[in-house]
Amino acid sequence: MQLIILNDLEEELKVKNQNTKLDYKINTNLSYGFLKNRILELLFKEAPLEEVFRFCRI
Repeated sequence: MQLIILNDLEEELKVKNQNTKLDYKINTNLSYGFLKNRILELLFKEAPLEEVFRFCRI
């Protein structure tokens, strides 16, 4: 699940990095930490995937 979310965010980051001097990267350690606190809520939530991914970005 972590990789799916990161791959989606990496694509967005590539677009944002086109206009910047430095290339930004996602801190995977932080994303694991945020996800571990929400994993059960995300798995049992009855919502479309787009809404779940939007929830992860917050």
